[in-house]
Amino acid sequence: MKNEEIAKYLRSIDDSLKTITYIQSAQLSLNQQSMKKMTNTTKNLLSSFNSALSHFDDNLDDQNEVPSDDELNN
Repeated sequence: MKNEEIAKYLRSIDDSLKTITYIQSAQLSLNQQSMKKMTNTTKNLLSSFNSALSHFDDNLDDQNEVPSDDELNN
């Protein structure tokens, strides 16, 4: 190979590596955005679940109250 051919080949490799780096950087950015969305969604779901569970527990507490002696005698 001539020096010009070698230089052209090396530039082609360099361009390919730059393209791969750009693609990987873009993919990393997309992954970070997806992780943020998943984290927010998970937090919202857990919050909703905890709220529903608390409401459910309150209802159970209301249903499981032991009646007082006065209530039983009436």
